[in-house]
Amino acid sequence: MMRIRLVPISCRLALKGTPIVSTREISRDEAQRLVLEYLDQNPGFHYPSDLAQKLGLDLELVFEITQALLRDHVVETASRIEVEA
Repeated sequence: MMRIRLVPISCRLALKGTPIVSTREISRDEAQRLVLEYLDQNPGFHYPSDLAQKLGLDLELVFEITQALLRDHVVETASRIEVEA
């Protein structure tokens, strides 16, 4: 099991200065492959919104993918304490 932790969007303190990102249309399977590949190559804490931005994917699609990965115990959420440490 991959031990990647996703940071819930509710832990995000500010969105000020967030750039506008263009997204590309790809299949859900391809998007999930990209997310898993990114997480595998970049261990640590990741916000779903950052994944969407870095991969150029639709935010709603990334949320759907991360929720499925959480259900399947592929990733886990990080507590606010872990993120701020």
